[in-house]
Amino acid sequence: MGFLRSVMLLVVIFFLAGCSSLIDSDQPHVVPDMVVNLKPGDTVGQTFVARHGGLNGISLWLEADNSARGQLILHLRVDPNVDSDIDKVSLSLEKLDVPGFYHFPLQIDDSSHNAYRYIFLELQGTGLVSVGAAPGETYIDGAAYFNHEPRDAQLAFQLSYDIGAIVSEIIRSFVYDGVMILILSILLYVVPGYAIILIFFQKKAFSNIVKRIQHEQ
Repeated sequence: MGFLRSVMLLVVIFFLAGCSSLIDSDQPHVVPDMVVNLKPGDTVGQTFVARHGGLNGISLWLEADNSARGQLILHLRVDPNVDSDIDKVSLSLEKLDVPGFYHFPLQIDDSSHNAYRYIFLELQGTGLVSVGAAPGETYIDGAAYFNHEPRDAQLAFQLSYDIGAIVSEIIRSFVYDGVMILILSILLYVVPGYAIILIFFQKKAFSNIVKRIQHEQ
């Protein structure tokens, strides 16, 4: 019952807050000496593990120089060895007016729970964009990539998830756990109990037969 109350409280909090997304601070650190410079023709990427279902966006720390014109293209893939995109979105460089985290919205990924994913940026235009990064030990479930090759570093990024998808995932998990508990309870208590009752009545029936035979003799 405690788990059920916790789940219901979590659902109520989400809806009362009026949020549409949950934002995780996966790797928020930026070390100035480790920023990665993205130029036209290069790519900068990151592998990660999504902690929930309903992945619906990623924010990256970005800073554009004064000559940057065009747009950033973000690709979402299963891993660096796959050529096809799960999703692809763009962000105009004109929006990078101050250094900081900028959000790339994605289509809701209902199969993202504990899933390995890979994103990378490319610059279509001119100029240079710095992507925030930190040492490799700041995040243990992935690595930064430059031109699709891993580096001992981590980009500064935050993942966001659809609240509705998370709530649905919690409910499905609770229902699944409930069904499994019911099945285990049947196997542990009902089946042995039925077996004991069956054995008891079989013994009683056999005893009655023996008594009847002895009486007839």
